[in-house]
Amino acid sequence: MHAGRPHPFKRELDEAFLYSAWEPSPEFARKLDDLRMSLGRHVGEQPQLLDELEAVCAEGEQARGLAAQLTRRMARDGDCEETRNWLQTARAGASERIARHLDITFEKQLMRQQAWQRRLGEDARRLTSNIAPVCVPLDGHHPNSLRHLPASAQWRILIDETGSHFDEQADVLSASDSTLGRLVALAIPAATALPPLTGFHAADATVAETDAAVGTLLGQKVGVFGFTVQDPAIHATRWIGHVVLLARWVLAQLPLVADAPCEVEILIEQNKGYKPGHDLRALREMLESELQRLSPTRYAKLRLHLGFMAKTHDLNGYADAIAFTWGSPLPANNDRLKKTAWLGHCLLRPTDRALERLYLALHAGRELPPAAWYDLCAAAADEPPGGLLDDALDRLGGRDRKSVV
Repeated sequence: MHAGRPHPFKRELDEAFLYSAWEPSPEFARKLDDLRMSLGRHVGEQPQLLDELEAVCAEGEQARGLAAQLTRRMARDGDCEETRNWLQTARAGASERIARHLDITFEKQLMRQQAWQRRLGEDARRLTSNIAPVCVPLDGHHPNSLRHLPASAQWRILIDETGSHFDEQADVLSASDSTLGRLVALAIPAATALPPLTGFHAADATVAETDAAVGTLLGQKVGVFGFTVQDPAIHATRWIGHVVLLARWVLAQLPLVADAPCEVEILIEQNKGYKPGHDLRALREMLESELQRLSPTRYAKLRLHLGFMAKTHDLNGYADAIAFTWGSPLPANNDRLKKTAWLGHCLLRPTDRALERLYLALHAGRELPPAAWYDLCAAAADEPPGGLLDDALDRLGGRDRKSVV
């Protein structure tokens, strides 16, 4: 390679560095394996390529260790002369990739501490939220219950998550642990226009700002749905697997206009390794095919659009506010969560006996125990015509379900 000429595989090597520098996960391990296979096809023209890849991975692991040290120093000492001297020394003996990774880590920690100080100044003694408590009607249908919203021919679904453990490590966590992986979806029908939340991020917002975002959702015809990765319905061990499961679960419940074309846009908040612009056409086609096989009548005219959205998306802040309210241990958040009445109605805990699990069971084609069939019949009798439960019973010869109930 001539001096000054860009490395032909710079993008792949930069990705390998990041996947090694970020917190280890099954997704990143798989992406590194994919890179090894991809670059392995070019060793004939670049014999040293795999050695370069492993060297970059070692750089990434070194960067992860140094970033962890920097994070601990920032948590203990803050932005002080000693911390900056340590950073300068670490950068001086590091590669360009490692130095940049440390700079990014420092800036993120600095912004987080500045936001935290701002929140402490305004909210240090705030133990409560100012939103009005939601009164769930006698019929048990929460105002944000997805499956009880009016049918729409157009939907936008925003998906976000909170927590850091989305694999087997989550199995041993308590239900209140803030690191437990939780997935949330916000379903917005065409008739509902939410004011944009440009630049909003709940972790950096005040209690009042997050109250305002959540209060907007409670006063609108929007659906809220979510689950933890400890849910008995879970069979995935990776973040992206949980996201796909949430998409399936939401689409199973979504109120659609019968015999009319339906457009559903699903936007997933970007995650490390998953960014706007990534092609999700194969996933879209798979989901459309699954749904049309599940219920040809209900999903015959469904058209999906899937993509990853940037954290700066105008509406992402609403999904972020839901996730933060559920996942953060701050007292005001716990109070806000209680007042929303989302838990057990819209946000499922593993111990909740929820009819929403019937939708997922039907989607997966699983056998239902006798008690679940009675629940299904009762739920279908309460569901608008054309819903998945109603359609499933019709196709299974259950047109006389009301006599069963």
